[in-house]
Amino acid sequence: MVSPTGTTRINRTDARVDYHISDADQLFGRFSYAPGSIVNPGPFAPPLDGTSSFQNANRADQAYGAAIGETHVFSPTLLNELSIGYNRVVDNLTPFENSYVASDYGFSGIPQLAGVYGLPQLTISGFAGLGEATFLPNDKISETATVEDHVSWIQGKHSVIAGGEYRLVRSWFYISSAARSDFTFSGNFTQNPESPTGTGSGLADFMLAIPSNAELSNAISGDMRYKYSGAYIQDDWKLTDRLTLNLGLRYELWTQPIDRDNQQGNFLLATSKFIYPNGTTPTGISPSVVQSLLPGLNPRALLSTDWNNLAPRFGFAYQATTRTVLRGGFGQFFADDPAISASGRLVANPPFYQDAAFPTNQITPIINLNTGFPAKTLGSSLNLANASLVAFTPNFKQAYVYHWSFGLLQQIGQFVLESNYVGTSGFELPITYNVNNPLPGAASVAARRPYRGFGSINLTTPMGNSNYNAWETRLERRFANGFSLLLSYTYSKSIDDGGEQLIGDLQLRDASNVKLERALSTNDMRNNFVASYLYNLPIGRGKMLNISNSFANAIFGNWQINGITTIHSGLPFTPELGFSSANTGDDRPNRIGNGNLPSGYRSINDWFEKAAFAAAPYYGIRQCRT
Repeated sequence: MVSPTGTTRINRTDARVDYHISDADQLFGRFSYAPGSIVNPGPFAPPLDGTSSFQNANRADQAYGAAIGETHVFSPTLLNELSIGYNRVVDNLTPFENSYVASDYGFSGIPQLAGVYGLPQLTISGFAGLGEATFLPNDKISETATVEDHVSWIQGKHSVIAGGEYRLVRSWFYISSAARSDFTFSGNFTQNPESPTGTGSGLADFMLAIPSNAELSNAISGDMRYKYSGAYIQDDWKLTDRLTLNLGLRYELWTQPIDRDNQQGNFLLATSKFIYPNGTTPTGISPSVVQSLLPGLNPRALLSTDWNNLAPRFGFAYQATTRTVLRGGFGQFFADDPAISASGRLVANPPFYQDAAFPTNQITPIINLNTGFPAKTLGSSLNLANASLVAFTPNFKQAYVYHWSFGLLQQIGQFVLESNYVGTSGFELPITYNVNNPLPGAASVAARRPYRGFGSINLTTPMGNSNYNAWETRLERRFANGFSLLLSYTYSKSIDDGGEQLIGDLQLRDASNVKLERALSTNDMRNNFVASYLYNLPIGRGKMLNISNSFANAIFGNWQINGITTIHSGLPFTPELGFSSANTGDDRPNRIGNGNLPSGYRSINDWFEKAAFAAAPYYGIRQCRT
């Protein structure tokens, strides 16, 4: 064991120029540059390293940003604002070992790729891991160029603002994934099959050279591009002295991402075949698993464009009395392009990216370290039964959210009371899951897959939903006589499908019934109370308790008491077993009782009633997600 030293160095330079052309024209320009380097080592010296995350690496960053803008006043009631911006972020993470050493330690069948140095990642249950983390090197470039313009116009009782934005987005990456391979030793082959709980040793499996899971890939690379266009108009209409309406409409359009070199493909579940840009079958793929492009798809993006992204907005504010205001509103909002990792994009399909996984059941080993990976694990004769594939629903819809609220604002003496009902519902939210996860059963993994002859198929599809409802209340005493107070309380409930991207986690018990996962969100916090307070003590020169001596006043005068107090409910959690009774990878038990313990019986080791949860029958699909 060593004691590695981590370092962080970050510099930043910002410059801005404002130029007053005339009373009607203002011009500005700015530039930012922020280079940095971070060394975040693992627990061991190279080549052992023991890094579990690709963030444990040598990291070099460079960020650039520039913008120019002009504001023009046409008249006291008409104003235009134009801006052009560009930013570029370079982020390079590299392994600590700088040479190919896998074969020196007996690991065979691992190709040597540029920058993919070091030992495979070895995960041993109950012990510290060894080797370099997967996904190193991890080199990325992100670029965005934006042009936007906004016009403000005041006419009588109307205050209108309209504008638009055009954005070009580029994402380049070169990422190793499992290109140096990774192995997991969980004790599957040294446990008691009649009583697996608490038996088996990951270290013993390692000594036998039999992993429970092994993976080998080449590097993921891509140069992705997409465009965004948006336009809006909003009118704040003061209908009467007491009533103001906010009326708005926005239209947004995202093009589907393309790869500059057309090195991506989409796997269609309906036909179990691939489609490729412009209908061209790439080298290394058999024409028998390729089909022609579907009508309506972008020939390079391999997805359809969602044109129906019109979002209305409505709001109102009504002053019922001099001390009472009613407010409410409704709006539809579309989500940006989902932040899916490189391994979940269409560039991560063969032949451009090949990822061969070798999961095993609890009986028969598939990979042995002594023999290494089978010949031609990767290459032109790729075995699709071991390959990990990526599928997107061709008719991919843009995620959107409805948001609404209604509230009361009331002044009570020196206090202001605000109470609101807030609701949000999300639709077409992207969910990513392994649609070819094996069904429950005792047979081999391959025999239990819904799509026979294929390995993992990570499907991204806009099928998720979410729902959030909350009562929010706030009591504020603004600063007066040396005292201010702000109290906030929220009572809420959040439910979702347990999906990725916009709505949380997803671990399937049954890939054929994703909606079975609908339950409380992982971030559901039922009660949340926050109090912030400030009090200037009335002690000091000129105050209630006057101190005339300057020295004493400097020590004892002008003190202040302030603080923030937060009290909230805990988050929901999901009990887990140490094994998968369904033999699908999911390890959730059945809930057979309430599970709550009286407060007097709770401790850090027994916070809930463990007897209320029991292992499901072997190869069953009943589950518990709370």
